[in-house]
Amino acid sequence: MKRIAKAKNKFNIFIEEVPIPKILPTEVLIKSRYTLVSRGSEIWRRYVRPEAIQQKMMGYCLTGEIVEIGSLVSSFSVGDKVAAVAPHSEYVSVDTADKKLIPSIVKLPDEVDLKEGTFWPLSTSAVLWIDEITKLMPIKDQVITIIGQGLVGSLIMQVALSKNPKKIIAVDTLDFRCKLATKLGAKFVINSSENSLNDHLDKITESKKSNVVIEAVGGPSGKIAFEQSLEIVSQGGIIQVIGLYENEPLQFDSGQIQGKKIIGGFSTNANRIWASDQALKLISQKSIQPKKMITHQFHYSEAPTAFEMLYGNISNLMGVVFDWN
Repeated sequence: MKRIAKAKNKFNIFIEEVPIPKILPTEVLIKSRYTLVSRGSEIWRRYVRPEAIQQKMMGYCLTGEIVEIGSLVSSFSVGDKVAAVAPHSEYVSVDTADKKLIPSIVKLPDEVDLKEGTFWPLSTSAVLWIDEITKLMPIKDQVITIIGQGLVGSLIMQVALSKNPKKIIAVDTLDFRCKLATKLGAKFVINSSENSLNDHLDKITESKKSNVVIEAVGGPSGKIAFEQSLEIVSQGGIIQVIGLYENEPLQFDSGQIQGKKIIGGFSTNANRIWASDQALKLISQKSIQPKKMITHQFHYSEAPTAFEMLYGNISNLMGVVFDWN
């Protein structure tokens, strides 16, 4: 079988051939159909790193059909259409009894096709990120600003919209992403490369700033996005840091955070089973719209080209899917 791998040295993506895995009693074997590239982690934590990367870390959004089940598996059958947290690979074995990640695999509803299903892991996380806010304040009364409208920021925005907040403000520096945010339901969108974020936010909020600011940029630009978050959050408000891989510490003046909360992602005791069910429900109902987010599809053999594009040109890029058919 074929799989996408990253060898020693930066940008060293290649296709390798390995035996099809033999499954254990609690595992299932999946024939892949599609995998989604999660750009933030797969570029900044894999592609640009000088060291070789373990293949199991090369991706985590896969859909396909089960072709074999272990002797102790009772909740899945051969032929089931599933999504799994698994790497870019032609075949994968997934442990249905994995205690570290629950659930690691789900059956896809009839309303969710195999391309849409690749968004299940990130959508589950988006549900948990918004749920973390609801534990601290009622969403319906809040002005929520999401800085960054890549895959993660867009999914968070769509989940937040399903909660009917007072206002959602989507922010990005790319015109393509700003237009997509509007298509996905955001009524207030700011291109911060062309406009003053503070000035436009003041017009939208009548100078009351934002009750919740979610920083979903990450990477080298994450430092600037965090600084912007500190400037636009209201007194008594929340900054939620989702972005990673800035490669330098995030800095702030202690005076800036008085009377405000900063939280990182979601808590370790989050209910991922519940969030998984909610994510599939939102995709089924088209409250989350993966098809509008997919901009590019590549055959898996084109992975080196796809990663090069993901790294160098994101002006018209969003969801990138590998086809394993």
